[in-house]
Amino acid sequence: MRIAIISPTYRKDASYQENIWAEELTRRGNLVTVFTAIHCQEKLTDQAEMESINHPYGYTVMQLPSKCFAHDLFLNLNLANALRQFKADLILLFGAGTFFEKTFLADDQLKNIDCICFFSISRAGRHAFLIDEMGLSLSEKIKAFAFQLLRLNAYARSVKRSSLAISNTPEGTDVLDRLFEGEYLAHWQQKKRTYSLAFCQETFHFDLQVRRHKRKELGIKEDEIVLMYSTRFEIDKRGAIEDFLMKVKIISKHLRNLKAYLVGFKDNDFSHSVKSSIDNDPELRSIVICQSFQNRKSLSALYQSSDLAFFPQPSISIQEAMGTGLWVICYDDPSLNHLKGYTQRITTCQSKLIEKDPQLLFDLHSPMLTDIAHRQQSAQMAQALSAKALCDRVLGELSILER
Repeated sequence: MRIAIISPTYRKDASYQENIWAEELTRRGNLVTVFTAIHCQEKLTDQAEMESINHPYGYTVMQLPSKCFAHDLFLNLNLANALRQFKADLILLFGAGTFFEKTFLADDQLKNIDCICFFSISRAGRHAFLIDEMGLSLSEKIKAFAFQLLRLNAYARSVKRSSLAISNTPEGTDVLDRLFEGEYLAHWQQKKRTYSLAFCQETFHFDLQVRRHKRKELGIKEDEIVLMYSTRFEIDKRGAIEDFLMKVKIISKHLRNLKAYLVGFKDNDFSHSVKSSIDNDPELRSIVICQSFQNRKSLSALYQSSDLAFFPQPSISIQEAMGTGLWVICYDDPSLNHLKGYTQRITTCQSKLIEKDPQLLFDLHSPMLTDIAHRQQSAQMAQALSAKALCDRVLGELSILER
């Protein structure tokens, strides 16, 4: 099958859903091309040259010259033309509302091709969509107004054009339930499905040999407990990193055999300042192991060699860690409730002050924390959130609709 994936903000080797879907569909023997935007200085035409790149995972990336406005608004004139040339059997649309998809939605020659559109709206981002939410600041109300003015119609037209509409969070489903009206609401109610973000099962799973090898490489003793945090090392992450290092200090008083991975260091001033602060802290320098930014394969090996991981906010990284059976620590957030049915190893903190959170302190001493059989069982449970499982489910539903 020839499958086109539309994603104006695609990034090579990211864990974006468009990447995960492209990889999974390619593994199944499909011919997959991602159509994405590349900023163009020249005047745009509907016959502009396109650059094709072969991705290491086996699919093709077609870069279409586009004008970028604001953060993620793209003017493009030749997407529909490129899709017609590709002769797709199925189209997946990520990033609706960026204007990049406009020529596709308006093209009559493409209207009979099945399309699945995807929406990722988090609880943290609800204010950017719902102007009537309680307690919004003026700037948040302006963001919500701008969304409804600039993007809502594109969301609605994408749903109308699609055979299925996938929301990756319960919050996203609720937001769109409230925003759509009339015929668009009817289309949404008929086509909507709520499925979690998917992770790559080929990369994120549990292998005892990988765990042993990585721990030996990093000098981790068999009886030591490893707590991990991975993030972008940019200045806006300073607060989250300092929060993690404070937690390391507190937890080390309860777990004398604690080690910690801090992952994401770059060759920049901020990384150097964090490293210096760790080196100059007698409590931290014997516990914290600093690691550079990792690709997905290397990140998975670190997850597998760890025992717990800290996630201060919802992200696909939580599902990836769950895929390795890792014990996940996060703050109490309703957007994560749907994940609790897929793991036995998750602690949701009611407070940012660990010493006031008895459940976390209890779990730190749980014999299940280092029980390999328990971890393998939890990793297997989480495979229900894998790209393979989600792809089976969505394509199965699409085939039922076509009967």
